Amino acid sequence: MKNALKWFYLNSGGVAYSSEFQAILDNATSRGYTQTNYKAQTDAFISGMVSDGDWAEADIGYIFATDQADFSRINIKSPSNYLATVGGTGAAHTDKEGWTSGGGGWLDTGWNLSTNSVKYTQDSASIHIGITVAPSTAVQTLAGVRNTGTNNGLRVNNSSTTQLSMQINSTATSVITRNYSNKLYSLYRNAASGANSVQLFEDGVNIGSTNITSSALESLTLSILALNNGGSRLGFTNAKIGFVLVGSKNINSVNLTSRWNTFKSAIA
Repeated sequence: MKNALKWFYLNSGGVAYSSEFQAILDNATSRGYTQTNYKAQTDAFISGMVSDGDWAEADIGYIFATDQADFSRINIKSPSNYLATVGGTGAAHTDKEGWTSGGGGWLDTGWNLSTNSVKYTQDSASIHIGITVAPSTAVQTLAGVRNTGTNNGLRVNNSSTTQLSMQINSTATSVITRNYSNKLYSLYRNAASGANSVQLFEDGVNIGSTNITSSALESLTLSILALNNGGSRLGFTNAKIGFVLVGSKNINSVNLTSRWNTFKSAIA
């Protein structure tokens, strides 16, 4: 038996990946997708999230900063579900940098905040977005949903050249003075209300805390690179997004920043 296992190990390329990453590779093969480069680096990134406990708190996630566009659209948390689909016109993928809208494109996750969320709830939620190339103009949405009638929703966007909007599971929006840069941004819903009910972190550092009362989750699918505005799309970003993770408030932005930055350095 030992010899048989050794033969399998050597004839499968001599590499044993984590069960989480192997599931992604297996799913990619079933779809006819491949990942030529960065396998070890991607596996290390995912294994780090697992050991930190952040993996267990996530509903969906995407590592766009890889060499193959199709492979990057696989939901790393549950590869058989929520393959991100390309919509609109102009969305483009770049090796090591990820996706940008091209002025009129987006990625739709197919993941509905109201009906598909498990860890992401009305009063315990977070979205984490790794930017590899910062947006150069204002009023762009990195990812989000919004019901056009109530203005409730999840939005991660810059509302002017010097302000960032914070809106997560609420009808109200708060803005802080800041410009996006090539960092990891983590937007949290920590409670139904209270001084720190909504927080925004940049590379693990708190850059904004405010009191915004929560509202029921929108029955809309999360879009990336633009806002799902009640079924239409607007606010297309010219940023390049390399990583997205969505889940509960228990995802640790400090740990996640460390893992993301290590991954970026490893594939540089």
